[in-house]
Amino acid sequence: MNIGRKFSAPKGTTLFSPGQECPGFLILKQGCIKVTLTGSSGREVVLYRVHPGEVCLQTFTCLIEDQTYAAEGVVEEDLRGDLIPASQFRQVIEQDEAFRNDVLTSVALRFGEYQKLIEDIALTGFDARLAKVLLRLVDATGVVPVTHTALAAETASGRAYVSRRLAEFSRRGIVEQLADGIRICNAPELAQIAEQK
Repeated sequence: MNIGRKFSAPKGTTLFSPGQECPGFLILKQGCIKVTLTGSSGREVVLYRVHPGEVCLQTFTCLIEDQTYAAEGVVEEDLRGDLIPASQFRQVIEQDEAFRNDVLTSVALRFGEYQKLIEDIALTGFDARLAKVLLRLVDATGVVPVTHTALAAETASGRAYVSRRLAEFSRRGIVEQLADGIRICNAPELAQIAEQK
């Protein structure tokens, strides 16, 4: 689908912030956007990530409801795609049935992810949430290259609590804490913890 103008941004770029108007709808073809919400206390929570073929609910809501952004979107991996200007989005979604179906399907899937996030926070034990995040973020070398603060945002918790649980995981030989991340030493046991409720 070739609608809109070409758009690209390097890793680290802030695409949108709370209170900002939406410039348009990005059809992401390459890269990843991390969308986070920061409370008045300064605590940050990762809401979701947008990959190629997926919709950013923040953007969709802004365009449909004529609202400003409530969260922040930062480029995690260099991205490129096509940007449909806000002024043209409604026209394109009304006239292009295939595009409309793709967008609505993606929105439905994203709401399913939101439901899972709420379920995890409300009904899943913290160790299981932390284990799931570690397994999702581990790189090819077996290291999760993030800080305790970043893990707190990923698990909707506090940094001190993440540090305490990682110390316990480390004591049990499941992980090793490094200066620049966490090495997973026992992936099968971590996967077992991730399955617990």
